[in-house]
Amino acid sequence: MRAAKVEAELANRTKSEFLANMNHELRTPLNAIIGFSGMLAQADAMDLDAEQVKGYAEYISTSAHKLLSVVNAVLELSAVQAGKIELIRDNVGMSVLIERALKNVEAAAAERDVAIEAVIEEEHDVDIYVDDEKIIKALANVIDNAARFSPEGAQVLVKWRAVDLHWVEITVRDAGAGMTPEEIQQAVTPFQQVSQGLNRKYEGIGLGLSTAKAFVELHGGALKVLSTPGQGTEVTLIVPIDNVRPVKLAATSQRSDRPEAAEPQPPQRSSA
Repeated sequence: MRAAKVEAELANRTKSEFLANMNHELRTPLNAIIGFSGMLAQADAMDLDAEQVKGYAEYISTSAHKLLSVVNAVLELSAVQAGKIELIRDNVGMSVLIERALKNVEAAAAERDVAIEAVIEEEHDVDIYVDDEKIIKALANVIDNAARFSPEGAQVLVKWRAVDLHWVEITVRDAGAGMTPEEIQQAVTPFQQVSQGLNRKYEGIGLGLSTAKAFVELHGGALKVLSTPGQGTEVTLIVPIDNVRPVKLAATSQRSDRPEAAEPQPPQRSSA
C-alpha cells in the first residue's frame, strides 16, 4: 500500500509539473498571436507601414507553428500510449531518411549556432521497411535534443551503420552537459523533464526522447542512451531493416555494452 501511495504521489507530481510546463509553452505563443494579430487589426489606426505589418505577420506565423508543434507532440505520444498509431510501412533508403531528418532540424540548429555533421559508415545505401514519417520524426527529435543541449558553436555528430542483415543503428552524439542515470530515465519517460520548473534553462515540454523511443519501439526496435555528466550524450536508434523480432535491451545507464538483438525471424512484410 505504501509503494502504491508513493507511486501515485510521484505520478501526480509529474502530471502537475508537466501541466505547469505546458501552461508556459502554450501561453507564450498564444499571447504573441493574440497581441500581434490585435495590432494588425488596428493597422490603420496605428499607422503601421508595410514593413511593420510584415514583421507582425511573421511573428504570428512563427508563434502559430510553435504552438502547433507542442500540440502535435502531446497528441502523438498520447496516441501511441492509447495504441491508436498505425504504421504505414514502405521501403526507404537510409540516405534519404537521414537527409530528411536533418532538413527538419537544420534551421533550429543554425539558430543555436550548432553544426550537424552526418557520417556514413557504409559504402552502399541500405533500404529499410518502416513508416518513414515516424522514424524521421524520431531521429529529428533526437538530433533537435542534441542541438538544444549543446553549447553554442558545438557540433552534433550523426552516423549510421548496418549491424547485420536485419538491423541498422543510427547514433547521435553531442558534447553537451551529459546526464546521470536518473536523469536519463527522466528524459525517456513521457511527460518528465530533466530540468523542471518555469525557470528551467531550456524550452520544450520534454517529449522529444520519449516520443522517439515510442516510435522506434513500435517498429520492434529500441532506443539506447549513453551519457556521462560533463562528457555529452550518445543516443542510438536501433531500427529493424524489415519486420523482425524486437530488440531486447538491458537497463539504460551511463556505461553499458551494446544491447543484443534477439534472434531475428525471417523478414515478413506487413502494413500494420
